[in-house]
Order: sequence, then C-alpha cells, then structure tokens
Amino acid sequence: MRAAVASALSLALLAGCATQGGDVSAQEEADLASFLTPVPASRPPLATDAPLGTEENPVRAVGPAGQRDYLARLRCKDGLAPEFSRTGSVGLSGYGKMMDGYRVQCRGEAERIVVMDMYHCAQESRTVPGFQLMDSVATPMTQQGCDAP
Repeated sequence: MRAAVASALSLALLAGCATQGGDVSAQEEADLASFLTPVPASRPPLATDAPLGTEENPVRAVGPAGQRDYLARLRCKDGLAPEFSRTGSVGLSGYGKMMDGYRVQCRGEAERIVVMDMYHCAQESRTVPGFQLMDSVATPMTQQGCDAP
C-alpha cells in the first residue's frame, strides 16, 4: 500500500514538474510510464561478467521490502548477518531503473557497497560474492504492475 501511494505521489510530482513549462509530450509520458513499470519476472539477469551487487550487475529486488528481505538473508563468513544501511540512489541500472546503494559490513571486515534495483517482479536468487544467502521464509512478494507469484 505504501509503495502504491509513493508511486502515485512520485508520478503526480513528476507530472507537475513536466507540465509547468508546457504540455507533456507523448514521448515524455511513455518514458515516465516505462521508468515506473517493474521489470517482468521473465526477463533474465543482465548478461555481464561484473560481480553481483555492483552498478553493472545490481541485485534484483521486489520493491523496498524485497531489498530489505535480501539483505536480511545475507550471511557473513562467520554465519552472522551483516549490518546494512541505505546510502541513497546511485544511478540507472542496465534495466533503465534507479538503483540504490547499501553499506554492508560484516564484523571485523571492511565495509562494502551492495547495489540493488528494486523495480523487479522477481526476487534475486543469486548470492553477492563473499556472502551466503539464506532461504527466504517470507511470503513471496509482489508489487503493482507485476503478476502475482
């Protein structure tokens, strides 16, 4: 619900900004709709040799809750969960969606940044190098614009 309200508010604000100087073109409307539409579950991961969790190969997540779920399931070499916090937006992914950076740190190890793209209809199943990924015990997530899992 919060995601739907946030999306609607973002769309309204963006539309307001776009219309202050004149009418919004059909191309601008299409670009905005494309940006806000989640990537279908059927679309495969990006074809890249870049490690998972980088700007070139972000972790795919189903909304903000999916980002937190993925990060909460990561385990360090000692088997404990790392600490994590969001750093902010870091640019557009290869999918054309905004990415978020997260500081992730295991006890006694250097902090690293894990880059995530929350505009997907499928949750990432691969593991960021250097970590283990616990199985999900949560109900499969969905977001507006995705088919139910």
